[in-house]
Order: sequence, then C-alpha cells, then structure tokens
Amino acid sequence: MTNLRIVINEILKEKKDVLLSVLFGFIAGMAAIGLFSASGYLLSKAAIGVPLTALTVVIAIVKLLGVTRAFSRYGERYYSHRASFTVLGHIRKTFYRRLDQSFSSLMQKYQSGDLLSRMVGDIESLQTYFLRVLYPPILLFFIFLTTIFFASFFSFWIAVIIFIGFILQVLVLPSVFYWWLMKTNPNVRATRTALSNDSGEYLFGYKELKIFQREKYQKDKLINKSDHYEQSVFNQKRKERLHQSIYTWVGYFIIWLVLATGAYFVSDGDLNGIYLAVFLLLTITLFENSEVLSALPIHLANSQEVSERLSEIKPIVQNERKTTAPSFESLRINQLTFRYDNALSPALIDVSFHLNKGSKTAIVGPSGSGKSTIIDLALGIESTQTGSIEWNHIPISQLEPSSIWNRSNVVLQENHFFYGTVRDNLLAVSSYSDVDLENALRRVNLPYLNLDSLILEKGSNLSGGEKQRLAVARILLNPEAELWLLDEPTSSLDTKNKDNIYKQLWNETKNKTVLLITHELTHLEDMDQIIVLQEGKIVESGTYEELMNRKGEFYQMKQIEDSVLL
Repeated sequence: MTNLRIVINEILKEKKDVLLSVLFGFIAGMAAIGLFSASGYLLSKAAIGVPLTALTVVIAIVKLLGVTRAFSRYGERYYSHRASFTVLGHIRKTFYRRLDQSFSSLMQKYQSGDLLSRMVGDIESLQTYFLRVLYPPILLFFIFLTTIFFASFFSFWIAVIIFIGFILQVLVLPSVFYWWLMKTNPNVRATRTALSNDSGEYLFGYKELKIFQREKYQKDKLINKSDHYEQSVFNQKRKERLHQSIYTWVGYFIIWLVLATGAYFVSDGDLNGIYLAVFLLLTITLFENSEVLSALPIHLANSQEVSERLSEIKPIVQNERKTTAPSFESLRINQLTFRYDNALSPALIDVSFHLNKGSKTAIVGPSGSGKSTIIDLALGIESTQTGSIEWNHIPISQLEPSSIWNRSNVVLQENHFFYGTVRDNLLAVSSYSDVDLENALRRVNLPYLNLDSLILEKGSNLSGGEKQRLAVARILLNPEAELWLLDEPTSSLDTKNKDNIYKQLWNETKNKTVLLITHELTHLEDMDQIIVLQEGKIVESGTYEELMNRKGEFYQMKQIEDSVLL
C-alpha cells in the first residue's frame, strides 16, 4: 500500500472539498434513513387509525427530510467529484513531469503501448480511489455509528444486530475478498498492456509482416493474447459478482434478523409495535446504502496495481536550482563516457572536443558509433554519466534544458511528424505568415506542398526525402538560433536535393556554430574540424586537408566512398 501514499497525499491537499463531501454525504445518508424511518412511523400510525391531523408534524418532517436529502446529495456529489478530478489532474501532471524528465531512457525501457496505457488508462482509473475506496467507508462509518446510537434507545439487541452487520459489511467481507482477490489476481492490467503492445506492433509493422509472410503468425499471437485478456476479465468479473452476491445476501440476512428480533420483542411486549416498521425501513435503507462497499475490494486492488505501475516511473531528483543558458560562446565535451540502459557496450568512451562560437564541426563514422548520442547529451535529453558537457564553461546539468533548446536549431536523425496539416508540422510560431512558411518550403524544394495539406500519423504519406526536407524547413524558420545541431540531415536525399539543402544551411549559418553528424563524407571541405568516431571512441580529428594528408581512418573511408560512387 506504500505506493498509494502518493494518491493519498494529493487527496489531503484537497481537504476542504473532502471534508465538505463527507459532511454533505453524512447529511444525505442520515436524511435518507430519517426519511424512511419517519415514513415507517407514519404508516404504522395510519394503520392503527390515528387521525391525519395528528400526523401533520410527521408529514412535514418527511417532506423536509426529502428536500434535505436532495440538496445534500447534490452537495456531496459536487464536492466529492471536484476533489476526485482535481486530484486526478495533480497525479497526471506529476506523471507527465516524470516522463518529461527521462522520456528518452523510458522509451528504451518500455514499449510505447505500455507507456500510453500508463499515461491514459492507469491514471484515469485512479479517479475511483477516492470515490469508490477511500470515501465510502469513512462515510458509512459515521452513518452506521449514528444509526446504532439512535437504535440503542429503543432496543439494545437490534442495535447489536446492526453493529454486527456493520462489522461484516464494512470490515470483514471487503477485507476477506480483497485478500482473496490479491492472492488469485488474474493480472488483467498487465495482460491488457501486453495486448496493447502487440496490437501496436501488428498495426505499425503490417507491411513488413506481409512481405516476410509473418502476418498470420503475428495475427494468431494477437488473437491468443486477446482471448487470454478476455478470460482474465471474465474471471475477475465472476469474482466480483460472487462477492456482490454474498454481500447482498448478508445485508438481507441482517434485515431479516432485525425484523424477526423486532417481531419477537413486539410479541413479548418489550417493543412498541409502531417501531417495527421504523426499524425495518431504517435497516433496509442503511444496508442498501452500504452495498457500494461490495465493489471496494476490486477498486482497491486496481488502484494498488495502478499505483505500483506508475511508481515505476521514478522522478529525477534535482538538488540544485537550474539557471537559464546564456548566449552561446562555446560547448566543451570533457572525457565523456555514456552507456544506455540495457546496452551491451558504452555508446561513448572518453570523448573530448569543443565547439567555439562560429565554428563548423563534423562528426563522422559508421552507424552505431555513438554520433547521435552526443546530440542527445548536448541538448540535455540524456544525462551525463562520466565526464561533463559545458555551455560557456557552465555544466549543462546546471542549465534549464528549455533555455538550451531556445538557443538551438536541431534536425534529428528520425524526425517526428504529427497527424495534421503541413502548417502544423512546420512547428512555427504564430508570428510567421503563410508567405514565410511557403518560402521555407520552396527553399527545400517542397513548393508543391500546400500548407493545408494533410500529413498522416508519423508522416506515413511522405517519402523519406520529403520528411528530411520538411525537417530542414522547420529550422530555416528560426535563423536566429546560435547553435545548429544537424544529425544526418540529408541521408535520404538524392544528390541534387542534397546539394541544395547544404547550400541553404551554409547560407544561414555563416556566423553560427554548427555540429554536423553524418556518415557521408561530402560537403566537409570547409569544416573547421572533423572528428572521426568509431565504436564510441575518437580515433582522429583535424581539418579536411589534415585528415586527407594523414591518410588514416578518414582517408580510407573517403577512398571507399569515392570508389562506390564512381
């Protein structure tokens, strides 16, 4: 139950709404019990022929209790739901903040379907914790004790029977069923997550599955998991119905016991017969209200499981206050070593170099040599492990990542495109006009794209080259950026488009700092330094001319590339 403390702490922040909801709920519950008790008294009096005028006060009380019950029930629903959804909002913000702090590493640990399930389904299900788990027992505790206290003035033994019913329905049955549920938990949520992950894999990989003739195998696997999920849900619902049946049976047994005991005392002369109908309707109302607890164990088990899943996303503790990144002067990489979670080998090993203001640097090397990792670390997307990265001699761990992003232009190796228009996917600020956006598209040879044209999810209706050119168009709309980080910006382009993109980039970055990540060795002649990276290590560095004269790794790579192109 430790993980539920986070939810409970958020609920305590809304203590005003919680207390008001309990207060109005108590008034509504007692008004309902008073309403039916008074109705029972009224019926008994009418049955023995009491004149209607003698019951005027009781009739007025019944009407007053009905109105009180209606208004207090509205207040209870209003404040309890407001508290619940406010708490839900706080939990959602906390979880999203954790995602934002460590999203890159989380994507390596969890599948996207699993994260999506936690972001939406898990958090949403926590809204039941206050409304269905925490609130009902507290409310019923006060209602039962007040009712038992009232009943004790008329019959001690009837009060004892109601107290036994309280112990059974509020404490014993929910506890026993919760224990049984946790012992035989079908793990419905984990099964649903596995089904969600496989469904995503099937949909996004459908083309490859068809080509390699694995679609039927994956489909059968998906159907088996769907059947397993349905069976888990069925088993859980069957247990829930069984508990509700037992719970209802116990409630009716207590009602019957109160009626039988009351009839015995009436026949024995120890209880006025008028009060028999009062106690019968009182007990029926009381135990009907308590039926909400029949679903408490399932909601508690669900909340516990959800809290454990959400708590797996650990927050990153920030011990020092971060500052805004100043205007760019230099970026220094000092003895940097980095390994991704679950990776077989480090992505970077003892890497050191620096970028001065206005310099042009290229990092080249084969795929998997750690080139893209440097950009993730420089932007603060990943945290340094060994070594440091300094922005103007300030460790970037002390800087707000957003302030670094504001001063940077970035083209990632894999750029994401959203379901929406071309205008939406240019990610431009509102100050840019349609003319500015269309000009950016022309500069990257995409004049045929209409700003209102629809781009599908992940840019599935764009070619690889169109995606890269659209990504470059994004950064051309931000020419004031001081640091340009370009990760394979032309890897999917033909020679003509590649030459044009580099022309546009070099024109925009004459006085800017550029870090180019590439496995291609063209357009590097004017670079201030070229760093050759292999297996996470720098094997050599220098200008283009120096590296060619040295005839080392870069020279050999260039010779191989030229022979392939020729």
